[in-house]
Amino acid sequence: RRFIAHWTKIGELRQQWSALNDTSRVLATTIVNILLEREYLSIDECWDPLVDSGKFPHLLERMEAKIWSQIATHSAELSQHLDSFGKILVQMRLSLSSLEDVAYSFHDNLIKIGVGEDNQPLFLVSPAMELASLAREIVNMHSKELSVKCAIADDLSRGGEAASSANATNLSGNSNTTRTALGAYLSAWTLQLYLDDARLQEIDCIFRTESVLGADAPP
Repeated sequence: RRFIAHWTKIGELRQQWSALNDTSRVLATTIVNILLEREYLSIDECWDPLVDSGKFPHLLERMEAKIWSQIATHSAELSQHLDSFGKILVQMRLSLSSLEDVAYSFHDNLIKIGVGEDNQPLFLVSPAMELASLAREIVNMHSKELSVKCAIADDLSRGGEAASSANATNLSGNSNTTRTALGAYLSAWTLQLYLDDARLQEIDCIFRTESVLGADAPP
């Protein structure tokens, strides 16, 4: 039961992660939209009637400054969300450590609920150490995903430099590549590419089985 309790805690943290991913994606989308607005600053035809009239001095400079101010504000908010992701990950690792301690206890003390063909201690259906390894796999997925999010947020805070460099090599000379790269950022944030959905479902199924069978097991 202690083992399952630690796993349940990891599951709760995963739900918090998922909810945070939804709210942080809104911020990332806002920054991307602001960056796309910057493209209009380079289209002279859009501004010539206003700039050439002389009635609106430093118009483009003012717009550029305001855009960067908005980027800085939203990037700071996104950074706070990344800090929250980091805190969730730390709690995941703490729960994982406790879960592994229980698994080692089963193994070292040979507390057997069942015995497999290899005469290894089991935790009901699966070896306790194997279950601990599965839990670590999930935590590692989230760790890698956070690294991706940090890289995306960093580039967005700098005005999408990496995305712009892709546009610089675009032979057609238009902004489609930049738009595509920024769109890819949002897709990566939404889909969480390092969280393997099929594998997560498989691991969840294994632990659900253990939870059901462990309901009447001693604590």
